Amino acid sequence: TGLQDEESWLNFINLYEGNLMYFKTIITLINKNYDGKVADFLAENILHLPNKMQSHFQEIFNHLSPTEQEIVLQLSKFEQSISREELRQSLNLSSVDFNNGLQSLQQRYLVTKIKNDKRLFQLSSVFREYVRNYC
Repeated sequence: TGLQDEESWLNFINLYEGNLMYFKTIITLINKNYDGKVADFLAENILHLPNKMQSHFQEIFNHLSPTEQEIVLQLSKFEQSISREELRQSLNLSSVDFNNGLQSLQQRYLVTKIKNDKRLFQLSSVFREYVRNYC
């Protein structure tokens, strides 16, 4: 990979959610712009979304149904997970549309359910960054 600063790799992996596609794109960026120094890249404290990832996310977002887009846009407003009930109340969707949309987004790995005593959901942090900045 040509990456340095092995002690920073775990933070890098967590930041990009363990996604191999993201890694390939970001590793190229780190090698070209940071001389392979992961610590220097992470020191900027920014979630970078190179053009390739932006195009990928744009394609994903454009293929979502209007209901799924509405759920994604609402979830993108929250840093932390939100309860199913709070999310449902914040949207003007039928119960069927809401549940179908939420299920579809989970199947696409864009939304995750947090195991807890409550039913909590959150948008992928990398996808959330894209939605906040480009949608």
